Amino acid sequence: MPGASRIAAPSLMPRSPLHTAAASLRRAKQVRDPRGIVSRHAGLVYFPVPKAATTMIKAMIASWEGLPTGDGIHRVRFDAVRASRVRDVPDALAFTVVRNPWDRLRSAYLDKVVGNATRWGEVHDGLLRYNTLSRRKLFWGEMTFEQFVRTVTRIPDSLADEHLRAQVRLLAPWGKPPVVDRWIDLARMSEELPALLASRGIEVGDLVRRNERSSGDYREAYSAEMREQTGHRYRRDVDYFGFAF
Repeated sequence: MPGASRIAAPSLMPRSPLHTAAASLRRAKQVRDPRGIVSRHAGLVYFPVPKAATTMIKAMIASWEGLPTGDGIHRVRFDAVRASRVRDVPDALAFTVVRNPWDRLRSAYLDKVVGNATRWGEVHDGLLRYNTLSRRKLFWGEMTFEQFVRTVTRIPDSLADEHLRAQVRLLAPWGKPPVVDRWIDLARMSEELPALLASRGIEVGDLVRRNERSSGDYREAYSAEMREQTGHRYRRDVDYFGFAF
């Protein structure tokens, strides 16, 4: 689109429509007290982190629990528990898979902006919501990754779509530390997840990342400024999980 590169990602000022909507978003239970998926069969509670093998793990849990997946794995009605009540599930081990935040953000851009624009001619609905609330073009199909980073890093977790929210915020009641007993780095999942499942008496074959596309080395997509912006935005993830660029 001619002139698209000249559209700047606006700063989210305290009195913007996005912040006006913040009060209702903060009350949303999925933000302040996320849900974990319960597998009674495996004795596990899985807290999904979007863009970190959620499709594959949900499919495994659905198969263990005998749940139909005909309408798509993300429409399955799993047994679930709030993070604040996870210890109410007897003898369950809470776990998740996390991803390097620089890699995760690049993946979100390729899927929700580039990929979605290719499929439907527009960015993902979760991003279009920001355009509606702010009445400004915060996200558009032809935006560059640099523009995407600049916009996303100005959106606080209280307003962030789950694909953009810090991972520690997806694993804990608001303001508290993550509730998981074990976390697995996506980069080492093929080794670490089978070991975790074996500890619960479950054997699996070779794990395949069903929902991950090859996009090359994410580091090549970042300038020094973008690297710093992303690291600052996701500082909690970097510090808690020990990630590095």
